[in-house]
Amino acid sequence: LIRLCAEEDREAVWALINRAVGYAAHLAEGDEEAEQTLKTVQYQLAHTWHSKLGWKDHESDDPNTKHLRQTMLGLMVGAEDAETLNTAIAMFDQAPSLDQLPAEQRGLIIGAKVRHSKDVDIDALLDAYQQTHNPDMQMAITGGLCRARDPEVIAHIVESAIGEHGFARPQDIFRWFAYLMRSRYTRETAWQWLTSSWERLEKVFGSSKSFDYFVVYAAAPINTLEWEKRFHEFFEPHLKNILLERNIRIAYKEIAARVAWRERDEAGLLDYLRQSVN
Repeated sequence: LIRLCAEEDREAVWALINRAVGYAAHLAEGDEEAEQTLKTVQYQLAHTWHSKLGWKDHESDDPNTKHLRQTMLGLMVGAEDAETLNTAIAMFDQAPSLDQLPAEQRGLIIGAKVRHSKDVDIDALLDAYQQTHNPDMQMAITGGLCRARDPEVIAHIVESAIGEHGFARPQDIFRWFAYLMRSRYTRETAWQWLTSSWERLEKVFGSSKSFDYFVVYAAAPINTLEWEKRFHEFFEPHLKNILLERNIRIAYKEIAARVAWRERDEAGLLDYLRQSVN
């Protein structure tokens, strides 16, 4: 099946394959062996097309080819392929400025540098975010910084960007929080920030229709009993808030469904992954 998928040349089909890989990553999260096996599967899926398409777009490329190139790059970086990561880091290091990086690949390249390079200047990236007025650049920097794995670095990013005196505009705080909740490496820090900052956030957003975004983004990645319990314990007292009640109750149901899904399918997925790479 992996071989047949790897031969597929339609980006629309790859969008479905990529989604399946994402779902598998949710089920494998936290299991080191399963995560590594999934990276191997990603490499097997993408390396043939990546070797053909490379990094650079060409004038003769049709839209399908351009989208396919980006999909393969995402899979190869996600697979933590050494050659791909080294190329991304070299592109970052050699670029005179962030706006000289390919726009479509900028977030991917920044993320590779942040996650896999020991000499990344986090403060320079935080400064670059504040100095630009380009929302696409800010989004790329946010996504890249939220790929961090070092707990001290993550804490520094959170405090600098969305802490009490952080530089992020109120409307951008939601994006930072959503990105931080996605990764298991940053999720704990993001959750601690949410729960410890709730009173302040309530003062800023409490009368806004966007306040319930915190509920939605907090719930989105949760698929374990432990996290389900923590979510309930924190949000249960806030059911009395009419602005939050509906989305809290929806989140309860969605989390319960994902927990049941993981308990039902995780073992089967892990067996399939092991067989696929052997």
